[in-house]
Amino acid sequence: MSNIEEIIANAVQNLQNIKKLEDEDLRMKALDGLREVFDVFQSMKENDKDEAKKFADILASEGIVEVFVKIHSAKTLKTTYGYFIEPFYSNITGVNALICNLTDVSVEVCKQIGKSDVYAQLVYDLHQPKFQMNTINDSYYMQSLEITLGLIMNSLRKFPENKYAFRSVGGIQAVIPLTNMNIEMFKTQAIFILAYAGDPDDTKILKSTSDNIQYIIKDILEPAAYSDIHHDIRQGWNVEEVLESVHLMAMNDENSLKMTELGILDVVLKVLDDAYSEKELYFALKLLWRLSFAEKNKKALGQSDKLLGKLEELTDQTDLSLENKNAVQGTWMELSDSFKKYLNYNATKSERAAVSDFEKKTSSAHCMISYSWANQKLALKIKEELRRRNIPVWMDVEKMEGDVLHKMADAFESSFAVIVCLSDAYKESTACRSEASYAYKCKKKLIPVMMEADFLPRGWLGILVGTSLYYNLFLEAEFIASIEKIISFISKETEIKFETANEEKSSPKPSSGVELWTKEKTNNWLKEQLNISEISQPLDRLDGKAIKKLQVLLKRHPEFTFHFIEIKLNIEDPVEFLHFIACLENL
Repeated sequence: MSNIEEIIANAVQNLQNIKKLEDEDLRMKALDGLREVFDVFQSMKENDKDEAKKFADILASEGIVEVFVKIHSAKTLKTTYGYFIEPFYSNITGVNALICNLTDVSVEVCKQIGKSDVYAQLVYDLHQPKFQMNTINDSYYMQSLEITLGLIMNSLRKFPENKYAFRSVGGIQAVIPLTNMNIEMFKTQAIFILAYAGDPDDTKILKSTSDNIQYIIKDILEPAAYSDIHHDIRQGWNVEEVLESVHLMAMNDENSLKMTELGILDVVLKVLDDAYSEKELYFALKLLWRLSFAEKNKKALGQSDKLLGKLEELTDQTDLSLENKNAVQGTWMELSDSFKKYLNYNATKSERAAVSDFEKKTSSAHCMISYSWANQKLALKIKEELRRRNIPVWMDVEKMEGDVLHKMADAFESSFAVIVCLSDAYKESTACRSEASYAYKCKKKLIPVMMEADFLPRGWLGILVGTSLYYNLFLEAEFIASIEKIISFISKETEIKFETANEEKSSPKPSSGVELWTKEKTNNWLKEQLNISEISQPLDRLDGKAIKKLQVLLKRHPEFTFHFIEIKLNIEDPVEFLHFIACLENL
């Protein structure tokens, strides 16, 4: 048996002993054993993070979280030093320090925390009078509070779904008083925990004072960003974790405005210049994307030549990850004037070819589904049910590659309605916010559908959908009836008549032969009808099938067809435009 295997075997035996709680001496011996496990794990974490993660996952499977709950809930705990301590002091002995460090590397440990009574016990600790004071002078209490807050933050950061368990036991109310502490480290931890667990639209919870935001930018993020290793050893924070927390804080628009006013852009630009990792770059870009939602911020960001230059540079970077490229494009999209510049100049040749192919596939009008990946299963069910009723649907099922922004924008512009899938995940998604906002700017009919029970759209999403009628699709019993109502709404609002799946189709009309025209014959017809000698691009690419399709679209979706002819076929001259419409009508 190797040394590592022996350590793991001893750790597992220690865990089993504690779970039995046969007697006090055995429990104390096991706790001492866990101290040894903690020391070994720390050594692993410093030298081999992969081994440390494996070790942590094994401890999770053997019930380390259950052990924490048993020890922490004991009324008193005798240590090998010979005295008894209160429950919250037991955080300092082996188990709590070990658990806190395990959450650094193991998602499995974090998952188990959310399913157990850990949060309830930690919240009980935080309500102790000593922790609710503005200042703590006792170093033992300080260490205990630091570990408690670190454990909570790690578990929320690594497994975001834990926020619901944390909220359910009053975690938010327990942490809020800590944001007023005089000790900046605890205040910062508390603010970050609220960013992970709080509702971004509850300004009383997530809104931070200018002083707090300035402290985070100037005293935490900036020193870390300007250090050689992007880690401020003095404060103990690295750039990645600070940016991740700050970008969540920016979900609150008031925070977002304060961040820009207090100079966060300069620090983010520094990170973009020399990002230490892909994740660090990702959170810097996501923060910019979040900041760009606020109208006042758009102007400040759009006037920064350095930022626009950096975005252009990143757009041309061939080895940029897909998620980072999407974040760059999302920021472009929100900076309206720069978005047009991006679409016109920044797509590579191969991306333009991909977009051209995409436009061919989406050239006909459709109903678009905008949804969060967390709700994909139900969104797919909606798509299939609409298609079964012969309604054309566009939905990004597999994450698109290439010039995602251009493709998505084209899909929105070509749609006659957009189904917005309302859920907590949708509201908190940066990409979903960009999609819904763009659909609104394009003046598309928004059809809000409820994807989960007890969800109330607030903040930006509540403003966007307003007082529109919601269709409940999360209840199986109401699903089909809601789909029928959606179809009825689409028909009424867009004046489009859809065939039902069971409706008898009329006999096909005899073909006029137009569909068989070649490009050459089509070009000659256009020259004759429009009284011109040369056909410009992209009109010269049309054949008989395309002309026939335009004629059908003109009858069914005139507004869309007018837009398509002007923008996609580049017929801007009003007389030529009207002549072309007349040609289609008389064909």
